[in-house]
Amino acid sequence: MKKSRHSEHEIVKAVNQLDSGLSADVICREYGISRATLYNWRSRYSGMDSSHIKRLKELEEENRRLKQMYADLALDNKILKDVIKKKAIEPEVKKEVVAEIVTDYKISITRACRLISIHRSYFYYAEKKNDNKVIDSI
Repeated sequence: MKKSRHSEHEIVKAVNQLDSGLSADVICREYGISRATLYNWRSRYSGMDSSHIKRLKELEEENRRLKQMYADLALDNKILKDVIKKKAIEPEVKKEVVAEIVTDYKISITRACRLISIHRSYFYYAEKKNDNKVIDSI
């Protein structure tokens, strides 16, 4: 976010002067700002004092940082999912990975299967034993 040339105190003072009836042109010349900036300040900061504006700016900055962190984590997640999909991992190994994830991170099997990109039904599927040797011996 761009750093303002004017302090919170100056912004509040300019908005209060405008609200008290002082001409917008006079205020703009005094602070070296355009009319649009002054009216933007009024729409945004009207009725606030310096501490409220400072708190608002802190919250906006925190919100910006959190959005950036979320975007970074979402990208990391997508990259890891793509790697898992593209890497030639055998399905049996994927089943083992799902089981490890469920026990280590205490998440549901459904969620773990979705992360590893296998169907939940495949995780529960148990192959039938080959009984041909037993049948042939009978």
